[in-house]
Amino acid sequence: MSRQLIIVVIAFCGICFNYGVHSSEHLPLISEVPSETHFLGLPTRSELPALKNSAMMGSGEDAVRLASWYLKFPQGDDTHLKWTNIAAENGNPIGQFNLALRLLENKNDPLAVTRARYWLLASAVQGSILAREELQELDAQVKK
Repeated sequence: MSRQLIIVVIAFCGICFNYGVHSSEHLPLISEVPSETHFLGLPTRSELPALKNSAMMGSGEDAVRLASWYLKFPQGDDTHLKWTNIAAENGNPIGQFNLALRLLENKNDPLAVTRARYWLLASAVQGSILAREELQELDAQVKK
């Protein structure tokens, strides 16, 4: 399975619109989208303050929405990684999976791989099929 951030799917419609992709031939088939993927949509700029407050009070879903916003519109200290980390800490399985993938970008760092395994396991325990598959791939690489 190729690695992909689930959050990218969330922002997919906005990205397609910005690049003029309007034909259905460019859109993924519903059967290709993991069932655990949530189409939350990008928040509007006016929603950001309320989402930040909600995410800081424990909403993993709102932190994922903020991460999607800052993936598309990075701004200073408010970064995609910051909100992905908060989503993971808040117990959101999508945030946990996405954070694990970010950590796995540096496979030469054994501590990063160990922490990625932690987040993958946390996401898998909540039912993430993608996290379970990623754990299996990681285990297969370790056995080599």
